[in-house]
Amino acid sequence: MKHVTPPQLLFIGLVCLLTCLIYAPGMSGGFALDDYTNIVQNAALHVSSLSWDQLSRAAFSFQAGPTMRPVSMLSFALNSYLFGDDAEPFKVVNLAIHLLNGLLAFILLLQMLQAYRSRLAQSLAERSVEWLALSVGALWLLHPLNLMPVLYVVQRESALSSLFVLVGCNAYIWGRTRRLAGRDGSWVLWTVVPLCTLVAMVCKESGALLPVYTLIIELFIFRFRGPGDRTDRQTLLFYLPMLVLPLCAAAAWIIASHGGPLDYSHRDFSLPERLMSEARILWLYIGWTLFPDLGSLGLYHDDIAVSHGLLQPATTLWAIAGLVVLAVACLSLWRRYPLAVMGVAWFFGGQLMESTVFPLELAYEHRCYLPDLGLILAVTSLIFPLEEDSRFRIPRYSVIAAALLACALLTWVRASDWSDNLRFSASEAKHHPLSPYATYMLGQTYANKALFEDPQEYPNAVASLQAASAVPRSSIIPDVSLILVQSQLKGITDRDVLHHMATKLGSQRISASDIQGLNALIDCAGRGNCSLPQEDMYAIFDAALANPEIGRMPGSHANVLVIYGNYMATRNPPQLAKARDLMAQAVAIIPGEPQYVANLVTMDIDMRDPTQATKDLDALRKLNYLGHLDTEISDFESQISQLHAAKHK
Repeated sequence: MKHVTPPQLLFIGLVCLLTCLIYAPGMSGGFALDDYTNIVQNAALHVSSLSWDQLSRAAFSFQAGPTMRPVSMLSFALNSYLFGDDAEPFKVVNLAIHLLNGLLAFILLLQMLQAYRSRLAQSLAERSVEWLALSVGALWLLHPLNLMPVLYVVQRESALSSLFVLVGCNAYIWGRTRRLAGRDGSWVLWTVVPLCTLVAMVCKESGALLPVYTLIIELFIFRFRGPGDRTDRQTLLFYLPMLVLPLCAAAAWIIASHGGPLDYSHRDFSLPERLMSEARILWLYIGWTLFPDLGSLGLYHDDIAVSHGLLQPATTLWAIAGLVVLAVACLSLWRRYPLAVMGVAWFFGGQLMESTVFPLELAYEHRCYLPDLGLILAVTSLIFPLEEDSRFRIPRYSVIAAALLACALLTWVRASDWSDNLRFSASEAKHHPLSPYATYMLGQTYANKALFEDPQEYPNAVASLQAASAVPRSSIIPDVSLILVQSQLKGITDRDVLHHMATKLGSQRISASDIQGLNALIDCAGRGNCSLPQEDMYAIFDAALANPEIGRMPGSHANVLVIYGNYMATRNPPQLAKARDLMAQAVAIIPGEPQYVANLVTMDIDMRDPTQATKDLDALRKLNYLGHLDTEISDFESQISQLHAAKHK
């Protein structure tokens, strides 16, 4: 990369300072959504020392992804250890990562566009190309669509993964530039890029797309040319282990496991429905990037309808046709507008994992965190006056300056909404009235205020939770919250609400929120804060287990059994035999889940059966990869030894 001038350094510094200022209001806000299950309620993250045992347990405490994201989880554990468990220190670290990503994006864009000019467009003004790179980096750093990985704490996973992707892309360009100059740069491609890919993947699985990003850079800038403009066979060979073989291995895995990673049993949509829906959602992402609208943006996008056919809704067909037209236009115009087409390719390349075949939630803003850099480059390159004789220079500069100010203002407004939980929840529910999550969070925020701050908020809590429960496709969690707030503030239990919960669990697909709600319900009962009629609780669990879909939802099925078992174990008197039978059924459904096996050991010990406890503990030991269960196994061994001693005595 060529020398960066003092004015350019000053510009970068001012953009970073502005980024800090516009995010400052959101630093005081609290946790949200998955922050609670993955961070706040994850006991493994709240380490008391930096011992290998505690750190390894924290690193592998995330169970929802195939890589378990140990680097991200370890960063949360260190955050907790060094700065405490409040949300603000987590967000401050997230902001620091975002700023570092911004600096890496500036460097990447400068390297990329300088290489583009020197190789393919020497007629372009050098300083204009550099200022284009800085403008794109600034827009990306300030863009309101990139707010989630900063203020939504758990999405540090996206920011950390992007950090290593950016490092890898920078290293790739540096290595390729050296090869073109006749110097040795191959070692960078074969060491730094694979290492960055691996680390990015264990931050979040989308880090596996690093070779896709480098391939886009290669196709549009270096074009597999080496010294003397000959075909660079070594670079061609690089993509065999980095892309071709992994794709073949992934395909073989899917075939061998009969579609294992493509299991849609826990979703209320199929693979074809997801693909049709994502065609519409990709256009939403493009719209949010180019024309960000505070009324459309938000943490919750579960109000987006599933496409059940090409005309259900009709926009599905138009969306697919639009993607085809865009692809044809890019193929036709890539020689004339290579930077714009490269930006479009970067965006779609970044969506290959989270917006295609895998059974994830339909839409989240953080999926655009790195891909939208491409769209910003595409549009800005068409506006920016790159030629010495470019016309309308002042109006063009004015458009870019206005975009920078608009991004800064919109991000500041969004960050201000995050400054207070009630303000944030009210904003989300206002903009997304058909979102089960958004409407529930408003009710839950009022409920927390009523329970812990101001009992006068009780009517608002009840009204908001009842409204959330009535939203189509809502889970039982608003109903559970309503039971909790009524029980603890008024000492009443509305049995109609319990009956409504049983109806929902028996008739609609059981979601993660339903599982969370059941856990909260039995926890309230176990603590004595809720008086729940036993026959109603049995009816709730029986309805869930009789759900016609539950046999195709192994995760939900096992979780319901475990929660039911916990409920039976805490009855007065405890029904331990029934509880253990339910726990054993959960293990039979998902035998590789350590917590389910640990539950069995606990039940064996409670039933004072050291022989069975020893047998189940042996099964748990087989799941103790990298020693992350050492402490738990040691505790079990001690308890079993005590049982043996008592039995012998």
